[in-house]
Amino acid sequence: MELADARTIAQGMLAEIDSPDEPLTLVPAEQVVDIGWAWVFAYTTVRWSTGAADAAPPPGGGPIVVVKDLGRAWMMLGSRDYDEQLAEFAARYGYS
Repeated sequence: MELADARTIAQGMLAEIDSPDEPLTLVPAEQVVDIGWAWVFAYTTVRWSTGAADAAPPPGGGPIVVVKDLGRAWMMLGSRDYDEQLAEFAARYGYS
């Protein structure tokens, strides 16, 4: 899967939690993390990304993970260690 395709999937997931009052945006392509079997997309609010003084930070969920060979996306929990969550998913589904 190409990064552009994964970005489209991640954007769709982000749209499910987006708010017109504080729109969300994925980080630029150069900040997306390739972990081999998946792409990891952080996100933020549009105003937060501009540095506006009155901007609110993004909601408490973690980054969006798009599994390359499945086209499947899931959002990590913001309250748990990201590396642990990725390792658990990889072990459960046979990724390394």
